[in-house]
Amino acid sequence: MKTVVCVVGGLGNQMFHAAYALALRTKGGNADLNDFLAAHGQSHYGSELMDVFHVKISKARYLVPFIWGIRKCIVFKEIYPSFVRFIFGMLWFLRIGIVTDYLKDRLSCPNQWLTICYGRFQSESHFKPVEKEVREMFRFDPSLISAANKKLAAEMESGESAFIHIRRGDYLSDKYKAIFGGICTVEYYTLAIQYLSRETSVNRFYVFSDDIAWVREHLEIPNPLYVDWNTGVDSWQDLYLMTCCKHGIVANSTFSWWGAWLIDNPSKVVVCPSKYTNTNDDAEDFYPLSWKRM
Repeated sequence: MKTVVCVVGGLGNQMFHAAYALALRTKGGNADLNDFLAAHGQSHYGSELMDVFHVKISKARYLVPFIWGIRKCIVFKEIYPSFVRFIFGMLWFLRIGIVTDYLKDRLSCPNQWLTICYGRFQSESHFKPVEKEVREMFRFDPSLISAANKKLAAEMESGESAFIHIRRGDYLSDKYKAIFGGICTVEYYTLAIQYLSRETSVNRFYVFSDDIAWVREHLEIPNPLYVDWNTGVDSWQDLYLMTCCKHGIVANSTFSWWGAWLIDNPSKVVVCPSKYTNTNDDAEDFYPLSWKRM
């Protein structure tokens, strides 16, 4: 039986999908990644998994109608339950199964030839048994990293460094504010900085944000360095720099989640907000238990 894991969203989301697929393969499954970015309509900077980590992604266009149907089931699950039953019935007839964390139901059928995994899968519990392999998969290619970032990375690795990630931008838009807004407040960052300063010997904070001007005005950060030169298709280099720090303060963002998770420091201290989203379907295990919630 063939299994396809759909890749959507920005780099952080794509990394969760790749880790999930890797875990399935280590269990003996035939799990491939499928690029659904363009069809999904939110490609960000494209298939960064391939560009940054050289992870292979297929583009099986014949799957698009099926994945589109699954996506519509998620959108209309409360409003049009009859539509969901229709799509599920069609997929059952075609012997196509569904695995998703957007819906309570999982569709499986007799003589199933294909399973489509369409979801967030945003928890290390999905791939904890293969953590070593995941870290190896997400090893950065030195030839892609700029000279300026290599120099800064060496500085981070040699001292008691910590990163702070402040995401504003799209989180302030009408589309996302109700979901992601109001979680990482000024109070959250103030308490997180105080906690990290108290619990570690951190002597410099490296600040990553899509709104550095706002950060300078509203947050009091001891001995900060504002990293503001990795933009556009080079934004992923911020993620690389985060992993070079000893500790971290994350936003409710998959991007800085991976920045903190990939830090290779057994005594690292990571501070995270108490929740990821404002919705009721927020995953309880989004943040690892070892991280300090505030």
